[in-house]
Amino acid sequence: MTLKVRLLGSPSIRKNGQEILFPFAKINALFYYLLVNKSVSRDEIASMLWPDKSEANAKKNLRNTIYQTNKSLGEEYIISLSNQVLSLNPDLPIDLDIDKIADKNQDLDTLYQGDFLKGFYLKDCESYELWMNKMRTYYEKKFTDQLYITIDQHLDSENMELVEKDIRRLIAIDEFNERNYILLMNYYFQAGLYSKIIEEYLTLTDLFKRELGILPTQEITEIYQQTLKKVHTKNQVETNPLPHYYFSRSEEIALFELSLASYLEEGSPKGIIIEGETGNGKTEFVNRLINMNQQSINFLTIECQATLHKEEAYVWDQWINQLTKYLDFPNKMSSKMLKYHQLVDKYDRISFSLLEQIAEQLLPLLEDEQWVVFIDQFEFIDEKSLNMFYYLILSQQLPIFFVFAGNGQWSYHTQQVLNDLRMQEYLKLIHLNPLNYEETENLAKTILGSNTTLSEKDIRNIYDFSQGNLLATIELLSRFQQGKYEIVLTDKMVESIEKQYSLLTASGMEILETLSYFKSYVPIQILSTLIGLSVIQLKKELVDLFRRNLIEEDKSENSQGVRIKNRRLQEYCYNKQSQAVKQLMHKQIAENLKLQQGLQSDNLQLLAEIAYHYYRASQKSQALSYKLSYLQSILRFQHELFPVYSQDLYQNQIVSMSPEEIHQFFENTRSELAQLSEQSGLDDNYLRLELKFLYIEGRYYIRLGQYDRGIDNILRVIVKAKDVGDSAYLLKAYLQMIYFCIQTNSSEDMIQYVRLALDLAISSNNYEAIGILLRLKGLYYLMIGHYERAQKYIHESITNLTLSRSLTDKYAINIAAAYNYLAEIERINGQYEDALRLQKRALAFGEGKNQMTSLVVFYIDLGIIYFAMGDYELAEEYLLKAAQHSESIHFIWKRPQMLAYLATTYMAMNKDQKANEYLQKCELEVAMADKANDRDIGILNWAKVMILDQLEQSDRLSHYDQNILNPLNYYDYKSLTYNHLSPFRDVDELNQIK
Repeated sequence: MTLKVRLLGSPSIRKNGQEILFPFAKINALFYYLLVNKSVSRDEIASMLWPDKSEANAKKNLRNTIYQTNKSLGEEYIISLSNQVLSLNPDLPIDLDIDKIADKNQDLDTLYQGDFLKGFYLKDCESYELWMNKMRTYYEKKFTDQLYITIDQHLDSENMELVEKDIRRLIAIDEFNERNYILLMNYYFQAGLYSKIIEEYLTLTDLFKRELGILPTQEITEIYQQTLKKVHTKNQVETNPLPHYYFSRSEEIALFELSLASYLEEGSPKGIIIEGETGNGKTEFVNRLINMNQQSINFLTIECQATLHKEEAYVWDQWINQLTKYLDFPNKMSSKMLKYHQLVDKYDRISFSLLEQIAEQLLPLLEDEQWVVFIDQFEFIDEKSLNMFYYLILSQQLPIFFVFAGNGQWSYHTQQVLNDLRMQEYLKLIHLNPLNYEETENLAKTILGSNTTLSEKDIRNIYDFSQGNLLATIELLSRFQQGKYEIVLTDKMVESIEKQYSLLTASGMEILETLSYFKSYVPIQILSTLIGLSVIQLKKELVDLFRRNLIEEDKSENSQGVRIKNRRLQEYCYNKQSQAVKQLMHKQIAENLKLQQGLQSDNLQLLAEIAYHYYRASQKSQALSYKLSYLQSILRFQHELFPVYSQDLYQNQIVSMSPEEIHQFFENTRSELAQLSEQSGLDDNYLRLELKFLYIEGRYYIRLGQYDRGIDNILRVIVKAKDVGDSAYLLKAYLQMIYFCIQTNSSEDMIQYVRLALDLAISSNNYEAIGILLRLKGLYYLMIGHYERAQKYIHESITNLTLSRSLTDKYAINIAAAYNYLAEIERINGQYEDALRLQKRALAFGEGKNQMTSLVVFYIDLGIIYFAMGDYELAEEYLLKAAQHSESIHFIWKRPQMLAYLATTYMAMNKDQKANEYLQKCELEVAMADKANDRDIGILNWAKVMILDQLEQSDRLSHYDQNILNPLNYYDYKSLTYNHLSPFRDVDELNQIK
């Protein structure tokens, strides 16, 4: 078996797949030396491995080492060509990596695993160490030479992915070899990856300055300069994050560099204004670009202070102090003479002509050098200093390149000055945007490395909180490095926010503090009421906050709301207030929202917000009541069969909750009710909350088909509603029992509850409820086959619910349901055209109301009519529509009927595989039902009989599951159909199998 040896990287010797480990290092040393040199004299290797031993002892040790080597390898790999020369046995093949470097078919990545004999060390053997170092250099060069050849081949074949990978390999071997960086940057330039060149140059500049104290060569700098011009002129930018606490700003860097280069080459005294949110890296941006510039520049930095922004000319005076460190003022002119208070006249004014004179005096001191004046946190500049610098720039006399950096929250005067300088092209604007999500993800990988792994959820949480702010992102990532995974405001974040906060008016601060209580947009009218400002006064403050980019407006149609733009600012504003103040404010907000809610009783967002504010105000009872109203509205939308339609509820409010979320909601609410009963006892308020909860939960489980659980709740509601005299919930409970009876086809129980509900509605003068109950009474007569009486009550229901336009809109779904039942009666009577007309009318009332549960019923019944008429394609279309919507809203009622009709429709269309699929689904649906009603069992078996009647003698039956559809059970299926279908409502189906 061939011996496999790796000497590049950590050395390894393997035979038959097993690694061979020698008992001591000098065996390795001898074998490695022979593998490279193939032969060696005994004297040479003995003196190399045992330099401190006598010749006799060294040769004795060598003989023992040869024996141990061959013993460990299992064969005579080392042999003697003569008494003086050792050699490898040519009859025993060795697969050796260093022999393959020049092989063009070899994968160099796999072959070159690292330095020659990486990690191998032999104590007190200097000659051997020198030999290893020599071989390392030799093989590294051999590998890199081959890699250069391979790169040329990849360029010729345009295999660009491998080009970058191979150059990166060269850089990893020698990170100070500028040839490799030139190769990489030229490749990027040809590929149009300009931002990568900028990133690479910044990285290289940092490395060379830090490690070697030098800057990159002229050739590299020229590639960089060409790139900046390319980016600026063509605007071709690709975004990639820098490998530092920084990120790629290719266009911005290009604009800064070109503006600075124009000043350095031509002496053009223009400048840059850099805008960006506090903490977005503006200072770092400027410092890095200045530091990597290779020319000699006098760089003056002035940091404006929030606490001093009302001090006259403090920034100007700081600038003069900075100049003093660089300039030798002549006797006739001292730096003190240039201070602001030495320049103003008795009216506290400075003339433009005086500033021109000052510029003329400074020019001889400045003109032979290059000056960059960086004024940071420019939003805090005082007005006097601003005017002085403004005049100085306008004069265009001094060879100074000004850089102003700030968060963009300019005062009105500062904004005017900057706009004017930009319009006259004395300043160019650079806007530093926050990180996007991808840049945040890449920055996280760079900072955390491989030691800490973040999930996508972690990165999303960081991004949602930081919103791409560089400081906040780095702060959160640093916490993650320390194992602190909670997203919180850090001290540095707070300091950054307080800088933005410091220039606001008292009213502006109050607006932000008030907005911080809300999770979403706040209507202007409510904000005005809470703060106690008129809308006109509020508008003035909002304009300032918008200008400072601290708030944003709701841009959706017909909305006038605002919110804090930055989540960190919102949390800061909220946390700085006391707990007592928070509770008072939350209660006041809830009360104000309640007034608005009176006009929008089913507005889901409003219900949720009121509940939230009551919770925060520690008003547990009120909070729970609105929380239940919120769920009730959602479930009315998701689960009510024919609900009362509300424009506020359904228009643009499609909210859905999964069964798991609803169950968890019930569990949490049950726990909250228990806590409430312990705190306040079983008072009237608690009993009404319990009533509301039992009703919502019961109704939900009835709709879900878990009848025992649902009915138990509703019966408890009936008892408790009678006890506390709540007629509204008593009527609701009766209606739920009626719906249960409809679902289970229990007509006799149903009419009892219809009568009880009608008596209650009449005694309460609830005419709208009477209209709904008349339809349900008509349905009862339909269920027992009294079709004329059914039509009479259903028409009366329609009349009651269409007395006005507003009533018609409100009860559109109930009116649609009435037409749906009238269509069913016509279908039973065999009048299919009339049935189709009425069913389409039902659909017209139901469509556009975002009420899927009702539409599912209408689509099913329309599909059934088309089936009866023999139009199977239209039957398929509507039944599939119903199937699609019933899946998305967890709707189970009439589902077996829909699946059975899909199975028979596909059978009639000769699509037996699909027919079998839906028959299986129907079987499963009925089997899994908590209490399958008679009609569900009947319709399943009807489908089986229909299929067998048509395919009894056909080989098409082979497409059906014999466990579900067995011809031997035909009469059992037929019997079950007759026994479980309604003789009054399923007339069509029964006639079809006679």
